[in-house]
Amino acid sequence: MQDLGTLGGSESGAYWVSADGSVVVGLAYNDQNRRRAYRWQNGVMQDLGTLGGVWSVAFGVSADGSVVVGWAENAQFQARAYRWQNGVMADLGTLGGFQSEAKGVSADGSVVVGYADNAQFQARAFRWRNGAMQNLGTLGGNESSAYGVSADGSVVVGWAYNAQ
Repeated sequence: MQDLGTLGGSESGAYWVSADGSVVVGLAYNDQNRRRAYRWQNGVMQDLGTLGGVWSVAFGVSADGSVVVGWAENAQFQARAYRWQNGVMADLGTLGGFQSEAKGVSADGSVVVGYADNAQFQARAFRWRNGAMQNLGTLGGNESSAYGVSADGSVVVGWAYNAQ
């Protein structure tokens, strides 16, 4: 067991690790007691920032550790799915609502999955690739969410309410 440290705050948590174990992502409190997404590598914890708000969390990392996904607040304090690469956090949008969260990423970082609100403010599983967010629907119920994706991005897993 290894202590990864914090960003100056009181605690941190790790949520995912790269395929070779060299990169860890999660959330850590900073010196202002705000939760921030981090990327840890070679003993250094890097604050990934936000989309203009205060909070962020990292939930997934690509196999080589170069792409990180999660959610971050935007300037309107809405949780938004993001994809971070090369120091840049990009907002992945929604399906017409106000919030979204990325939960998983393919091995090469090109496919991101999670959930996003639709225009009726119902959570829907999504698959994002090539700059477009695809609504994966439900099993007849009101909501769904995706949590994982295969290495090549072709298979998505999660949960969905059925029609009952």
